[in-house]
Amino acid sequence: MQQLGGTHAHSRMEAELEELTKVLRSFGVLTYHNLKELSGALRWGGPHFDHVLHEGIRAGRIRKLGDELYELAD
Repeated sequence: MQQLGGTHAHSRMEAELEELTKVLRSFGVLTYHNLKELSGALRWGGPHFDHVLHEGIRAGRIRKLGDELYELAD
């Protein structure tokens, strides 16, 4: 699997993860539903948003604060 990070989007997932981090950088702490809406993920289709969000958490770029809250990791 491709390593996420760096300055350029090298895949669809990386581009979508960049969008999530951009939204969190702009708004701070967001609920799951607000992050999905503000990032444009409603049009990504299927469970893809969940997959990208979980990859962002795994990669240390997004922090889950509770059941429904997320923020940009330091």
